[in-house]
Amino acid sequence: MKIIVDMMGGDNAPLAVLEGTAQAVKEYGVQVIGVGSEELVRKTAAEHNIPLDGIELVNCTETIEMCDEPARAIRSKKDSSIVVGLNLLKEGKGDAFVSAGSTGALHVGASLIVRTLKGVKRPALATMVPAKNKAYLLLDCGANVECRPEMLAAFAVMGSCYVNKVEGRTAPTVALANNGAEESKGTPMLREAHQLLKATPGIRFVGNIEPRDVPNGDVDVVVCDGFTGNVILKLTEGVAKMLLGMLKEMFLANLGGKITAAHPSWAQSSRSSRPTAPPRPRASRTPSGRPRSAWRTTCAAPCRARWMS
Repeated sequence: MKIIVDMMGGDNAPLAVLEGTAQAVKEYGVQVIGVGSEELVRKTAAEHNIPLDGIELVNCTETIEMCDEPARAIRSKKDSSIVVGLNLLKEGKGDAFVSAGSTGALHVGASLIVRTLKGVKRPALATMVPAKNKAYLLLDCGANVECRPEMLAAFAVMGSCYVNKVEGRTAPTVALANNGAEESKGTPMLREAHQLLKATPGIRFVGNIEPRDVPNGDVDVVVCDGFTGNVILKLTEGVAKMLLGMLKEMFLANLGGKITAAHPSWAQSSRSSRPTAPPRPRASRTPSGRPRSAWRTTCAAPCRARWMS
């Protein structure tokens, strides 16, 4: 497999991207095409002793910044790492494109350059979110703030295919995020979408799901518009961060807690009595609905870059 990587995307680019790319080449044996400023990439690799074995560099003279307007940037910055990488993907010179850069630019660029699958009018950002029983696929996570019922039905089909093929789950369940479980709840658009999802072949639709039930992980796919999905995703991250912070404060509030937290054997023995914090949502999103994959990943300080598979 040959992966095209945007070397200039992310808070710590190109260092964090280089570290993750070199790790992927070493551990998985993948071939990588790195697009970006070749001079800067080679200089960074030399300064940090990062091997470039298995990484083919394609030089780019422009970079799309986070502050750039996505559509305008895609049209004007033809030699940017995102545009060049997506064109390489379109030409079949790679099997997937990975970027930690501007989400909007990647979304617009992939739609204009790579195009969507036949029958898919709008691609969706999707991510696997950890939950109590099992991780679920949440889509849309922010690509389409407003959606029509037929768009949500398409998201349900794409989400079901993804969970079935990538996660290996048979007959995945699909639920529509709403403010009530009854069919009569929600806006006119959501009520219409509910009826359309019931009649959509190829999916196992189980009805509406309330936001308070989403973290239980009782369904495989949660479908919603991009505004709602982005709120669910960021609220989940915020609550997880808050709970971990509260646990830390609790253990450091007195001497006994500090000793328990500092002593490995005592911490191990008390693990069964402590609540288990869920892992952070995977910082990887795939714009579903395209013939070739264009992945959006996050490499933010102070975390070390990791290869998102």
